[in-house]
Amino acid sequence: MLQVFGPQRQVVLARELTKLFEDIHRCPLGEAPAWLEQDANRQRGEFVVLLEGAAPAGDEDAEGERVLRILLEELPLKQAAALAAQITGQKKNALYERALQLRQDAQADDQEGE
Repeated sequence: MLQVFGPQRQVVLARELTKLFEDIHRCPLGEAPAWLEQDANRQRGEFVVLLEGAAPAGDEDAEGERVLRILLEELPLKQAAALAAQITGQKKNALYERALQLRQDAQADDQEGE
């Protein structure tokens, strides 16, 4: 797991849940092997391992803008932003602001072209 996910990803090691010697420990994945080796008892029993999910990809904004551009071709600005928010899960206000900016950029391009 350490090689695949890297040392900074958080992990929870839950050992012997609901039993007398229950032990729950949270740490960066890079520190987990040392924690387990500190005490031989930490290596025994039944484990549940929880690994933190990956950080959201940076292309989320790009997807929101792509959807917003498509919707703006057919719908009023407010409706396009609301639908883009439903589709992408992004915040409606941020998409509305981006839609305003896209409209202003398009108007500026039209004026330069004339």
